[in-house]
Amino acid sequence: MERSSLERFNDKILIKIIDNILKDFDGDEWRNAFEDSSYYDTYQSNIEALGIDVETIDVDYMYSLITLNIRDDFKIPLNRPNLAKYAQDVNVTERAIQTNRFRNFVYSYDENIVSEKFRFEENEGTLSIYDGEIIKTEVHDSESYDWDYLSPIKIKDI
Repeated sequence: MERSSLERFNDKILIKIIDNILKDFDGDEWRNAFEDSSYYDTYQSNIEALGIDVETIDVDYMYSLITLNIRDDFKIPLNRPNLAKYAQDVNVTERAIQTNRFRNFVYSYDENIVSEKFRFEENEGTLSIYDGEIIKTEVHDSESYDWDYLSPIKIKDI
């Protein structure tokens, strides 16, 4: 991920863009930058006035810049945000029709009876297919119906 192009602009230019962004919002609506495309578009159109092709990292930078400086009424020098790498874990609940290949290890003196011995031990309850390692999954159909975005984990500062 590249850094935001906005990092190279001086404080006076950034404050002008911030003023324009905040004028377009009522109250704390500016905090919804990534909640709705219309809010994102407001950031984007104001940043484009600087003549750059806006990426999401630029909206992220501007949002963070506003967050860091709004309490100080955007006094120069502005507090600048630092780029960091985060891991975002997501629990996805889904229904799937899939074929899993499990690899189990079985001891035997004769290769010709391994499958029969394994089935026998599975029926007796001493082994389970699911104790093995999944080595291949082929999804035939799936439907995701719930996503739970967990708290981000900061990996490192960039």
